[in-house]
Amino acid sequence: MKAAYYFLTILVLLSTLLMVACNSSPSTPAATTTTAPTTNTTPVSTTTTVPKTTAATTAAAGRDPAKYGGIWKIAQAIGPSSPIGYVPESANDAMSAASPCLESMFRVQKDGTLVPRLATSWEVDAEAATIVFHLRKGVKFHDGSDFNARNVKWCWDLVREAKKTPNISSVDILDDYTVRVNFNTFQNTDITSFDGGYYAIFSKASFDKNGIDYSRANPIGTGPFKFVEYIRDSKITYTRNENYWNPELPYLDGLEINIVAEETVRRLLFERGDITMFNASVQVAPDLMQKNYDFATDSGGTYVLVPDSANADSPFANLKVRQAVSYAIDREAIAEGIGAGLMSAAYQLYPGNPINALPEGQYLKTEYNPEKAKQLLAEAGYPDGFKTSIHTFVQAVNRDFITAITKMLEDVGIQCDPDFPEAGKYQEYRTKGWNNSMLAHGLMNLGANPNAIASWYLPQNNITFPSLKRPDGFYDLLNASLASPTVDPAKVQAAYKALADDFTMIPYAEDTVRVFYVKGAHDDGGQKFLLSIFIPELAWLEPDARK
Repeated sequence: MKAAYYFLTILVLLSTLLMVACNSSPSTPAATTTTAPTTNTTPVSTTTTVPKTTAATTAAAGRDPAKYGGIWKIAQAIGPSSPIGYVPESANDAMSAASPCLESMFRVQKDGTLVPRLATSWEVDAEAATIVFHLRKGVKFHDGSDFNARNVKWCWDLVREAKKTPNISSVDILDDYTVRVNFNTFQNTDITSFDGGYYAIFSKASFDKNGIDYSRANPIGTGPFKFVEYIRDSKITYTRNENYWNPELPYLDGLEINIVAEETVRRLLFERGDITMFNASVQVAPDLMQKNYDFATDSGGTYVLVPDSANADSPFANLKVRQAVSYAIDREAIAEGIGAGLMSAAYQLYPGNPINALPEGQYLKTEYNPEKAKQLLAEAGYPDGFKTSIHTFVQAVNRDFITAITKMLEDVGIQCDPDFPEAGKYQEYRTKGWNNSMLAHGLMNLGANPNAIASWYLPQNNITFPSLKRPDGFYDLLNASLASPTVDPAKVQAAYKALADDFTMIPYAEDTVRVFYVKGAHDDGGQKFLLSIFIPELAWLEPDARK
C-alpha cells in the first residue's frame, strides 16, 4: 500500500510502492498527543510528533572515513516505462529509478518506525483528518534553489490534480516551512504514504526555468545523489551530492544502474565483479548460494494472475471460470520445481503475513485438480474450453512460471497464448485495461499495514487494474479497515476474504527476495528497511571492492 515507495530497481517484485488511499469514513476518538509510532499496531489516529533529529545522522556519526568512496553498480532487466523526472506522469518503476535524487518526507522501517528526511516532525490529527509537516530548513535542490513549503505544495497539488492521490482534498501552507495536508477522510495508511512515490519532491525552480520536457527527462531533487544522465535502455547514472543536508551521507561517490535484459548476462557481470549486487531469481540463487557469495533474504510478495473479470463478455467474468483456472494450477510443482524449493505455494494473497492471511477453512483452497477445473468450465458454459492470453510483467514475473501455467491451462482446455510485452505496453495494459485475457503480475510486500497493499493495488479510482472486477462490498470492508484507529486484523481479514471468495486475483506462489553482494559491499539499509528497497546513501564499499 504502500507502502513503501522508493528505489526498487533491484526487486523481484517491482510494482509499486505508493500507498494510494481510498475514501473511507472516519471513526476515531478525539485527538491527543503521543510519541512516534514504532510498529504497525501503534495507534495512528492520534496527534503524533517526532523529534527533530534523524536516525541517519545518528547512525552515520563516528563512522570510519575509509568507508567513503566507490561506485555502486546495479543491473536490472528493463528501464523505466515512463518519464523519471516529472512525478505526476511517472510510473512506479520510473519513480523508483529517480528515488536516489527525489526525496520524501521520511522513510518507513520494517518495524513501522518513521525515519525523518525532508520533514523533521509531523502531527497526525485523525479527528480533523489532517497531517501537518514541519519541513527541514536549509535544504537545497540540486539546481541550487531552496526547498520550502511553497515547493512542497506545488508538487502535491500537481499529483492531486493528476488524480494520483484521491484522498487528499487540499494542501495548505502554514508558513515557509510548514504545510498541512487535508484529507477527505482519516485512513490509517495516510501517514506512511509520504515515504515516497507520488509524494517525492522535485524542483519547481527547475521546472519554471526549463519546462516540462526537460523536467520529464531530468529529475532534480534534494536527495543524496544527483542525476547525471539516462541513456535509454542502457544506463542511469548518479553522482554524490556534495551539498546534501546530512553531511555524513552518502558514503558512495556514485550510483550506476545498468539495463541488462538477460539474467544470464546479469549473473555473469556479478560473478566478474562488474556489478555490486544481484537480485537473483530462483533459477540462479541456489548455485550462487553454493558458491558462498554473501547474500540476504527478505519477504517478497505474491505472484498472481489478474483476470479481466470486469469485462462482461470475457469468460473470466464468470466466477466458475476463475475457480477453474485456480484448480488447474499445480502450485506445489511450481514452487518446488521452478521455484527450486525457495518459494512456497500460495492459495491466497500474502499467505505468510500473519495479519491478513486467512486461517484454513475460511477460504476455498483450490488444490491442484484438473478434473474439477474441467467440470467448472463445463458448468460455466465452456465444455470445450476457450482461447485467451497471459500478458506478463516481465520485470517481476519469471517467464518459466507463465510457460508452465500455460501448459496446465491447456491441459484443461484453455488454449493460452503467453505474451511477454515490453514495459511500456504492459504499463498500458495495467492502467488502461486488457480484454479476454489475464495479466501475470507480482504483488510486492509493501510493509507492515496490509491495508496499504489493498489500497495500492486496488484503488477505488480504478487507476490500477481497471479491467479487474472488485467484489461487491469490497470497498465498504476496506474502508472500515482503513478507518480503524489501529490496524485491526479482523477488519483486514474481512476485506481479504472478500477477495479470496471472489477469486478476484488468482495467486499461485509466494516469493522471497534474495540479494547477493560482491565481497566488501555493505548494504546497511537492508537491515532496517525492506530488502527490496535499496537505500543507496546507507550502502558502502570497502576499498578493495571499489572498481
